[in-house]
Amino acid sequence: MPHDTLQIVVPYKYLYLFTEPRQVSVTYEGEDTEARSHVYPITSISRRLLSIGSDNYFIAKVSIASDNCHIQIGQKAEGVITFSEKTLWQQVF
Repeated sequence: MPHDTLQIVVPYKYLYLFTEPRQVSVTYEGEDTEARSHVYPITSISRRLLSIGSDNYFIAKVSIASDNCHIQIGQKAEGVITFSEKTLWQQVF
């Protein structure tokens, strides 16, 4: 895999939420957690079931080629994908 791609493991039960384009906010291992995160569009998803232990996941891929950050192979990252700007309470009412 090229060094300019992140693979994000997402619980399979959320696959249905990826019917429209999504973005992920990423913080890399070694970065200050209070620093501004990197935001990337999700470029593709794999519907192939990935089983880890008793849980099922799928892979979402993100291109980071345009980012000037210095990422190394094996470096960990934490991603947050927002599906709505509304709170659950706002969606109900």
